[in-house]
Amino acid sequence: MNIEFAQIAHAERLDALRPTWDELLARFGSDAAMYQSHRWFEALLRQGHDRTLGLAVLNSDGAVRGLCPFRVQPIEVGFDVAGRTRAARRFQAATVLGGAPLWDDSDPRLTRRFIRAVFDHYPAVDAIHVPDVSASSWFWRAVEAAQDIGALEYLRGPFHTLAMPATLAEHQKRFSSKRRYNYRREQRLLEEGTGALLVEHRVCTGADLRACLDRVDAARSAATSPAEVTFLNRVAQHLGESFEQADAGLFRSTLWVCGNRVVVLVLAYQFGTRVHVHVVRKNPELLNYSPGSLAVYLFGLSLYAPDGLKRPQPVDVMYGFGSANQTHLPHNLIETRSRFLLLRPTLGNSLFWLTHRGVDRAKQLYNHFAGRKKRPATEVTEAERPMSADRDAPEVPNPPPTLTPSELVLSHGLPDLPHM
Repeated sequence: MNIEFAQIAHAERLDALRPTWDELLARFGSDAAMYQSHRWFEALLRQGHDRTLGLAVLNSDGAVRGLCPFRVQPIEVGFDVAGRTRAARRFQAATVLGGAPLWDDSDPRLTRRFIRAVFDHYPAVDAIHVPDVSASSWFWRAVEAAQDIGALEYLRGPFHTLAMPATLAEHQKRFSSKRRYNYRREQRLLEEGTGALLVEHRVCTGADLRACLDRVDAARSAATSPAEVTFLNRVAQHLGESFEQADAGLFRSTLWVCGNRVVVLVLAYQFGTRVHVHVVRKNPELLNYSPGSLAVYLFGLSLYAPDGLKRPQPVDVMYGFGSANQTHLPHNLIETRSRFLLLRPTLGNSLFWLTHRGVDRAKQLYNHFAGRKKRPATEVTEAERPMSADRDAPEVPNPPPTLTPSELVLSHGLPDLPHM
């Protein structure tokens, strides 16, 4: 078996692969199978991402035995330095869509071959990013068995799932009586401040989308705060871009409005037996960012139908985890500014493979920040120094300490980089 890479600039070139792709998806699709489908791939093509999309094809005896759609894009990874400094490093990464390739797991050598093939074919890529990998999946087990790859290391990171009760009443019982009272109080204050009732608008069809965009335009014309205008611009952007991908998954988004004020946008898709929540946007002028915010309550309500039943009935909610500066939906992100504390990393992980070059870049950043020292209280400042000929001479900083690879720690509670 050999792995080849197909650059597909137009959806028409996928005609010959669609039947095989559907068959492979039915056999080897992951929990995030929506992102592995050719419909999602074609939706990204229509949005103009053809230069960043790639397709790994596993061939055997002239027949296609497996596929792996991925996207080459920058990934920003945050670093927590000694618990006191927040830094970030951007890596050019190949992001595997859907959390796993679509091929048979019986040969563990395929995982190693795929990783090496990606790095060989894309010399500018520093990392391979695989989001939403279930810890019980075959791909996770293959990764565990492939730790001995010479120049490659991997990191484990969180992704989030939330198992929702079958009815809204059961969901509300999760909150204490004090929390429920605070939600009702916040809703009452919000309605009194805006002079209108809080109304939910579901976005499931093109007519729903046009109506919601009209509401956003009306709110934008009445907004007086730059922060609210920015919020409304992003809401309109998310709604417009995402509905173009509605054929890749059933659209299940919700817009909460008070009069002519947009309060919260919950952007989601339904695919198979899961609901994928991409973006949660809150109006900064109307809602605070505390963990008990009304936005948390509205977020939960958005996942239930008007009759109080979960929509669709058997699903859980799935979140991708992305960097805060990413704004486009296909990156599997949820923007909550870490305020939705009900999210828990329970059922899966993200994987990173880094080349030695990528590891070196991360270590350079860490050493740069770790080498900084706090200014002693008795140190003389630049303004207090006497004028001299040497004042403009560049100072030679103290060299940063030499750190072992195990001292390089990623944020979000990830473990140290192993065996670097």
